[in-house]
Amino acid sequence: MKVLVQGVKTPLIYPDYLSNERDMKVLLEGVKMAVALGESAAFQRYNSTLYRAPYPGCGSFEHGTDQYWACAIRQLTTSLHHQVGTCRMGPPEDPATVVDTQLRVLGVQGLRVADCSIIPLIPASHTMAPAYMIGEKVAKIIKQEWGK
Repeated sequence: MKVLVQGVKTPLIYPDYLSNERDMKVLLEGVKMAVALGESAAFQRYNSTLYRAPYPGCGSFEHGTDQYWACAIRQLTTSLHHQVGTCRMGPPEDPATVVDTQLRVLGVQGLRVADCSIIPLIPASHTMAPAYMIGEKVAKIIKQEWGK
């Protein structure tokens, strides 16, 4: 993932989805499993049929081929915009570190990061609960620092 910030503009985030060949293979296998499930006897009892209209931009590929599904995956893959891991927490001697264990931004006095950007790995759930926990943790840290 790349985050580019220029001046006061909104940061541009380039997540590089499907840049790893393995990601496409995994999704392609998932599509094939879903298609096979739809063609199974259990689903056929309910007249399950695959919608065969081509996805925009994929009409040049034969429907059902790996090339077709790869194109469809590229067209349909999106994010829920819950980015995590853009502000690494770590030791000050690590050049990739953005915040310390007290969530203070290194090199900037009086600034902390207390959001999901400090989470190192994408959670398997919605990010709301971890965001609340981070908020509660930083509130505790700040209260302790101010002696309250």
